[in-house]
Amino acid sequence: MDTLTKHEDRLIFGGLTLRDIVFYLAIIVSALSFCSNQSIANLCTMVMYGLWAVLAVLLFMTSDMRINYTLLYMLAVYLYAYILIKVLYLSGLYRTNGMGVAGYLLYCVVFYFIGYNLPCNRKKNIVYGMIISYIVAHIIFTLSLYVLLQDTRSETKNMSGQIMGLGILLEILIVPRITKNLIIRVLGYIFAVFAIFTLFDLHSRTPFIAIIVVLVFAIFQKKRPFYVYLIFALSVYIVFMFVTTTEKGYELFQEFIIGDHRYTSVEITDADIILSGRPSLYVESIKDFLEHPLIGLGAWAYIDCFPINVLRSGGLLLGVFIIPYAYGKLFSVIFGFKKNTTDIEKDDVRYVLFELAKYLSLFFVVISVMEGYPPLGPGASAFYLWISLGLRDSYIYEKNMNLDKQ
Repeated sequence: MDTLTKHEDRLIFGGLTLRDIVFYLAIIVSALSFCSNQSIANLCTMVMYGLWAVLAVLLFMTSDMRINYTLLYMLAVYLYAYILIKVLYLSGLYRTNGMGVAGYLLYCVVFYFIGYNLPCNRKKNIVYGMIISYIVAHIIFTLSLYVLLQDTRSETKNMSGQIMGLGILLEILIVPRITKNLIIRVLGYIFAVFAIFTLFDLHSRTPFIAIIVVLVFAIFQKKRPFYVYLIFALSVYIVFMFVTTTEKGYELFQEFIIGDHRYTSVEITDADIILSGRPSLYVESIKDFLEHPLIGLGAWAYIDCFPINVLRSGGLLLGVFIIPYAYGKLFSVIFGFKKNTTDIEKDDVRYVLFELAKYLSLFFVVISVMEGYPPLGPGASAFYLWISLGLRDSYIYEKNMNLDKQ
């Protein structure tokens, strides 16, 4: 429902409002909060919370506040999970009172709410601005990662990989949609290749796999001339061959595939070695769930697979509310793309936004198979997805409202 209209915000710099500037800065520092440099990461994390809070206040002051069933559902499930987990912990059925993956629903509510309530009269600037700001953050993040790779916090490599993966997809799939400048397009492809090999050096395999799946999907969607992907694939292949033909490069490739330095000289035949022990852990986790199907084991029982993690940690009492919703939301974005863009020109900003939401959704679907928190979190990795989904849904709302008026 809509509230009373607030006063309009004013342009203050180069066609930007204060809200725009805060929004773009929040995107940049959020993406940089997992920077390789610990000091920069800590600073960005502190600034990030402040900027999002300021943005929320500015939105309330300058926009009509809207809520929908998606927001209400996520908030209701979060409150339900919070109460349920506290009760189970106080009853002695859980070892800890941590919320685990369910706790990230609150972040999803905040970011989706922001995207859903960004002023509709300036969405073209907002969409392009959020794309450009993330690419700026991605360039800074990747360069810092490349320079300081040895200092990278290993426990955050997968989250770093997700942040990089989103930037790579923007540079390959979205930048060519928003500019006809050949130089910018070529530079985008070149940096994407560089980022892919920085990601390769990071040994973060999950986002690497997700990028491949999204690119293959995009090719079969025929949204761009095939030669574009062919040139990009050849560029990756040439660099890959150049790297792996050296002894050090070949060892790096082995380490990437098997994910552990200890197995560099071992023949790759064991699925557990290749997948960092995930298959055996999945089997054990499913057994744990079957032994505690109703309530699970609690947040301490984390496992690198979103649906298994939810069921093992929270049982059916959480799983039936979280898993169908999360995947239902993402798949509705992916497979509802054609339906929602039939009357939109391909150079329209709405078409670009729907494409962006589609690719991000597929990226996180793949990630969720091999990570325990996506697509709901962690916040600094998944925030961009939920802002994009909020923006997308606001367009659908406006379209339906216009049809009702007619």
